[in-house]
Amino acid sequence: MQLSDHFTLEELCRSSRADAEGIENAPSAAVARRLGLLCLHVLEPMREGLGAPLSVTSGYRCESLNALVGGKPSSQHVRGEAADVVPEGADLRTAFDAVYRSGIPYDQLILEPGWIHVSVCPDREPRRQALWAERTPNGMQYHAYAPEG
Repeated sequence: MQLSDHFTLEELCRSSRADAEGIENAPSAAVARRLGLLCLHVLEPMREGLGAPLSVTSGYRCESLNALVGGKPSSQHVRGEAADVVPEGADLRTAFDAVYRSGIPYDQLILEPGWIHVSVCPDREPRRQALWAERTPNGMQYHAYAPEG
């Protein structure tokens, strides 16, 4: 099912981990609608602004898949409001900074080691919260993002 010009429901729900564990990662109609909003309001503008396709590494996660991968129970992935993406052929930090400086109405933008987490919040004004993450011996640590220059 096509959610927007460049994104499908299937790619936003695809999970090799769910496949390996026999988990059906199928969203409800309400979750699919929120995934559509994520695509229209955040992912498509990101793709256009960066001039690069986005590879979705994680989108919707049902509760059992989310628990299996160590996601927080309150994760926006479970509600169909978040995706982890990698811009193809673009430097991750440069792409993150471009989205940060854009007018894209993201709720949360996180520069993770190896991908960008981005979310939308359809029920309220977006927070436009930007963070960067680092792996530490005590787990992932999140910090407020302050762009260089």
